[in-house]
Amino acid sequence: MINIQALGIVQPDIYVCGGIMEMKKIEATAEVHYMTVAPQDSMSPLATMVNIHCVASTPNFLILEYRAPDDGARRDVLDGPPMVKDGHAAIPNKPGWGVEVNEKAFKHYPSRPWKRTTDSRGDGSVAFI
Repeated sequence: MINIQALGIVQPDIYVCGGIMEMKKIEATAEVHYMTVAPQDSMSPLATMVNIHCVASTPNFLILEYRAPDDGARRDVLDGPPMVKDGHAAIPNKPGWGVEVNEKAFKHYPSRPWKRTTDSRGDGSVAFI
C-alpha cells in the first residue's frame, strides 16, 4: 500500500503490525514516500505509553489515536496512566516505558485473552490488505 502510494496517512497498530520494530519500519517506509503516520491505539494505557515513545522519534508523525484511562481497568492497571493535556501527552522520563504496572489491579478484572479478529495468512501477516 505504501510502495504504490495508495494512501496519504499510514495507520499502523502496534499490536497487529508485529511490534515496535515493525512499526518503526512502517513509519520509516512511509516517511521516504512523504506520507504521515497516525498510529491506531485502542488497546490499553500501556500500549499508549509504548506508542508515545515510538512516535516521539517519528518525524512524519501526525496524531495518535487515544482513549482516556477513565474507567475500570484502563484507569487502574498503571500507576500514573498517560494523561493528555491540550492535545499533548508528555514523554515520561522514568525508566522503561515510564510507568509502573499496578499488578494488584489485575485481581479485580477478569482475564480476557486478546484474540486477533482479522484473518491472517500462514506466515502470520494480516490477510485483509
